[in-house]
Parts: sequence; structure tokens; C-alpha cells
Amino acid sequence: MTPLPLRSNNPLSLVYNPAIKYQGLANPPFLGNLFNFQTQQLGYRAATLNARSYLKRGIDTLVKFIAVWSPAVAGNPTSAYIKNVEAWSGILRTRKLTEADFPKLFWAMTQQECGEEVSIDIINEGIAMAGNDSKFSNVVGKTVGSAPSVALGGYIATLIQNSLHDFAHFDVNASSMVAITGICVIVANHFFSDLSKTN
Repeated sequence: MTPLPLRSNNPLSLVYNPAIKYQGLANPPFLGNLFNFQTQQLGYRAATLNARSYLKRGIDTLVKFIAVWSPAVAGNPTSAYIKNVEAWSGILRTRKLTEADFPKLFWAMTQQECGEEVSIDIINEGIAMAGNDSKFSNVVGKTVGSAPSVALGGYIATLIQNSLHDFAHFDVNASSMVAITGICVIVANHFFSDLSKTN
């Protein structure tokens, strides 16, 4: 059977939230627990808006990005996800991400989410559809939350990492950083109500 993310034209598995009005939603706007888009390109457009908001909030390495997109505390195989995307995309897990990485990042993430590839041309078309749109989604990765939660959670996790390094001379490894970031985002979510934005 075709995986749900492909049946819903949502290859990166953005979880449905009725408060978010993405462009190009199908009727009905959800399939299972995922947003349901008219085309895969529109699904990648929405993912681009999400990813762009991550970078603006300092969630800008593969470890940080995947830890928020697919947090281990929500039962996701986050460490394996990071390992696979790093191998398939060639993006080192600690290197700072830019929007130029989105095509190969999304291509690798699609393999993880769907178990199969999607044409890089479709991915590039979806990214291009996002244009210079600066609006962001209030979805936190594949779970729930708000953009402020992502910002605060990512910021707190980075502070913890830096403090441990500077004062305890302890370097947090990748798997520990995954857990710390996921927990911080969930804790931060309790301090914010969801924002309604048209995307």
C-alpha cells in the first residue's frame, strides 16, 4: 500500500492542525492525521515554510532540525532518522544548514518518512512555490506546538549545551542533544497558545 505521506501529497508528514490554512489543501484537508494537499509540490511548499522558520530560530543543524521535526520524546526514531538523512543527503549533522540545503535535505527526509524516493524536480518545484514568503507555520515538526515554542525550546537547548561546555567542560553528544531539544520544545509549548496564521 502507498504510504500515507504520499497518499496525502504530504511527503514530509506535516501533522494536521485546523488552525493552519496552508495554500493548496485538498478536500478534505486531512488524511489520517496528516495535512492533505492537492499536489506533492504544495506539500513541499508547506514543508519549506516550516523549515525556513526553523533556520530563523537557530534550529540550523541536522541534529537540531530533526530533533524538533521528529522528536524522540514523541516516540520517533530520531537518532536513526538523523543517521539516515546524514548518510543519504551528505549533510554533516553538525554543519549549519542553509536554504540551499533544502532540496537534498527534503529528498533524504522523504526516504525516511515514506520508504521511497520522490523526484528531485518535484521537490524543487515545491520549494520554488514558497518563493520569498516569510510567513511561518505554527506546527512543530510532526507533532504539535507553536512557532514560539520551537524558538524558545531550541534556544534553551542551545543554552544548556553551551553552559555544559563552558562551565563543566562537557560536550553533549548528538543523541543527548536530540533528547534535550525535544524536551525543551515540549516544555516551552506549555507557555504558549497556538498561533493562527494563514500559510
